[in-house]
This record gives sequence, structure tokens and C-alpha cells, in this order.
Amino acid sequence: KATVSVLNCQLHPTSPPHLPCDDVCTCADPARPRGLRRCREGAGVVPGGVRHGREGNGKFVLNVTTAWAPNGAQHFYDLVNDGFYDEAAFTRVVPNFVVQFWIAGEPAENEKWAQAIQDDPVTKSNVKGTLTYAATAAPTSRTTRIFVNTVNNKFLDGEGFAPFAEVVKGMDVVAAITNPTPGSSGGIDQGAYTQKGNAWLRKNYPTANFVTKAKVVESL
Repeated sequence: KATVSVLNCQLHPTSPPHLPCDDVCTCADPARPRGLRRCREGAGVVPGGVRHGREGNGKFVLNVTTAWAPNGAQHFYDLVNDGFYDEAAFTRVVPNFVVQFWIAGEPAENEKWAQAIQDDPVTKSNVKGTLTYAATAAPTSRTTRIFVNTVNNKFLDGEGFAPFAEVVKGMDVVAAITNPTPGSSGGIDQGAYTQKGNAWLRKNYPTANFVTKAKVVESL
């Protein structure tokens, strides 16, 4: 396993108020390009917590596996370390299919990371809980667009969607993410959000949820 990333979801008041947050331990792959060290048994523990009240924080934990999709895994590592997903909205919720988050709340970040990465072969199936880059039908079209499979979507395997991570804790948090476009699964206006950022999005999509913080958890 490459890394464990923690994403704290800022949930709308209509979401369940009491969401679990457990401690996590990370185990980094010693062969990883960035040279992360293998953690000891029980090392790298990060305390979790839930803020109760009008807005509840939840957390879901990812295991990123380099061997599944090396280019995608490295790209996600770089995006998270750059803070790309911090304060990024969940842009689309399709019931019984996927939850998407992939546009930064700061327009400059979207411009910075617009370059596509090389494709990876599909070595892991798009089962429930896996994370995959969205792409067009054209080759080499993956950038920052990520979705969580909320059900088994194995039909995506044959279309070239290569998972690079899986949710190991907190799928109930993923399931509680609010649809930013109630009554429609089309998602937000992607072009406007990319160019105008969070101030525009909060005004036009008041029920949207946000990633409050994404981080790579490593052993010290």
C-alpha cells in the first residue's frame, strides 16, 4: 500500500449529525517514488474526531495502492500534498453510482493542474469504495477529476477506468454527502466553478458539501 489519505467532509445540516471518526494507522510502500518509509506496526496514528452541531464533520480514509495505477497514485499524492482538494466541493452525486470531487475551490489551482497524466491499465475492478479518475473517451485525458464508486461498477473496467485507491473507513460518510443539485444528478456548472471558485459556488449551490482537508498520513 502506498499511503493513507484522510479527507474530512464538511456535511450540510441535512446530513446525519453523528458520523464516526476512528484513529488510523498508515503503512507506506518503501518502493514508492517519493521514498516514503514503511511504518511500524501501530505507528502513524492520527487522532480522529467529530464536531457535532449544525454542521457535522465526517472523515473517510483511503488506502492508495501504487501497484494498481502508478501514474494515478503518484498524481493523487502530489495533488493532496499541494492542497488541491482542500475546501474543494463535492461536485456531483449520482445515487447508486458515484460521488465526484475534482475541482479546486481556488481557480489558480485548477489552472496549475490542468495538464493530463498518462493512462494506467486497469488492474483493479471498480468495486464499491474504490476511487478512480474520470476521463473522456480520448487517451491521456485524466487530470484531477475523481469519483468514489458507491456501488459495484465493474462495467467501468472495460472502459479503461483504473482505480488507484479504496475507502477503508467511512463509506457511511461518503453515502451521507449531499447532492449539490437536488432533483438532478447532472452536477454543478463545472466551467463556472473552475473559473470562479468557492465564493461563487457557495452562493449558487448552498447545499454543497466540501472537503475541508485532505492529507497524506505518513509514519514519522
